[in-house]
Amino acid sequence: MRKTSGKKFRAKVKEFKTWIRSNRHTSEVELMKTIRSKLVGHYNYYGVSDNFDGVRSYLDAIKRLVLKWRNRRSQKISFTEEKFAKFVDRNPFPKPKITVNLFAKKATL
Repeated sequence: MRKTSGKKFRAKVKEFKTWIRSNRHTSEVELMKTIRSKLVGHYNYYGVSDNFDGVRSYLDAIKRLVLKWRNRRSQKISFTEEKFAKFVDRNPFPKPKITVNLFAKKATL
């Protein structure tokens, strides 16, 4: 069984937190374009056999951070769960996936 190291997972979430904190005021389109790119890169690197739960946990953590930091753009809580659901409908996050199957038989030449 392979899974993302807890230390690496926390470091990646912390790194994303500092990034989104400094970029929370960018436009919705640009922000989501960059977030999608970061998520796809994470899926490609950590998306190996048996690590689907780790990849999905990362997506959940990123969604929580996006909600938190998009909500902190003003002095009141204006970005509710319903508005966040509409935001996600307009700007869907890429679905987590396994990109490398480590158990597949290798082709011989």
